[in-house]
Amino acid sequence: MGQFALSLLLFLFYLVPTVLLTTPIVLLARKRVRWHAWELLALLIPFCVWMSAHLFLTTTPRKSLSNAVIEPMLLALVVAVGLCLRVALTSRIGGRNAAISVLLGLAIAALAVFWMVPSLPE
Repeated sequence: MGQFALSLLLFLFYLVPTVLLTTPIVLLARKRVRWHAWELLALLIPFCVWMSAHLFLTTTPRKSLSNAVIEPMLLALVVAVGLCLRVALTSRIGGRNAAISVLLGLAIAALAVFWMVPSLPE
């Protein structure tokens, strides 16, 4: 399996639980929050940062395939929490500021997932 095919498979491991977790949040908050199309970057940014960390910031004990399955699911939880924060912060700091803050937080959280999850056994 090539590098691109593996990356696409990992993206699906990330995207499916992310969509399942975030769809109810978006639907329930649609009257409180005005969603913008560019906020769909919340689905891409964490995965791209995490995948870039895997490709370019390799650790001495390389992470296993178990990490490649578990970490995207952790990222899905992080995105769901980020959207909940987006809804909560909108009334305090405004929608645009809340969205930008959450996108930055998701990028930092993706790096945190990469660095904090140890190499798991196969």
